[in-house]
Amino acid sequence: RNEMIDLSVFNCLDCLDGLECGCLSRNKEVDLSISLILDSISSCGCFEICGHGVVQSVIQEAFDEAKKYFEQSIEDKMKTCSKDKARRGYSPSGSENFASLVTNGSPKPNDAVEKYRIGPFTNPYELSTLPISPTDAKNIRIHFFPNEWDNLPPNFKQAMFDYYEQLAKVSVFVLKVLAFCLGLPPTVFTHSVDKHTSILSLNHYSPLEYIEEVESIRIAEHTDVSMISIISQAPWGSHTGLQVCRSSSSSSSS
Repeated sequence: RNEMIDLSVFNCLDCLDGLECGCLSRNKEVDLSISLILDSISSCGCFEICGHGVVQSVIQEAFDEAKKYFEQSIEDKMKTCSKDKARRGYSPSGSENFASLVTNGSPKPNDAVEKYRIGPFTNPYELSTLPISPTDAKNIRIHFFPNEWDNLPPNFKQAMFDYYEQLAKVSVFVLKVLAFCLGLPPTVFTHSVDKHTSILSLNHYSPLEYIEEVESIRIAEHTDVSMISIISQAPWGSHTGLQVCRSSSSSSSS
């Protein structure tokens, strides 16, 4: 288990963003955080954070609404099934195979996880008057494909909007922190996410009994295609969560 990184040490008391204004003072606490982050990303590619600024009530509401959604019957959830390759809406358990991303030729069972995916709430290109090539138009359609909001619990959309917006802000700040830790200008990465296409994926994993029955795992080893991934685990249940493999050995940790 990695050390917890408190992102608030990178804030400035005056502007709440010491990285942006350049007024952050280097001290032992900041230096220790930098050391922990660099060690974590070089050994396993991830680190655990607190002090991220996401309001707890927003987190709780999002998880509560996700729980209500997945507790519905499979018939009701199938009414919200993803209708496009852009993957917005519901994907039932066993319908995807992340092992195909890293397979060595031997087939593996599909992943025992059902998902509901939410993309950007707005399309920054809708009001653009600039010419767009056919290739760009195709990519824009995929990345900014409309979300599915029909046949959902009444508070679901608002809860996910609030959560999505706050996580987007955390993503930008994490990129600034990473740049700062590497001795680079804090905004060196953020220009790449000014029109971000972030996906909020609500993942619900099947009971262990099901996994043992089909000789599957919850989700196969893979590398995310995003610039960074933020993973938040539900406060209920006793699952150990994400497993990572450190580069210095073949052993994994939870």
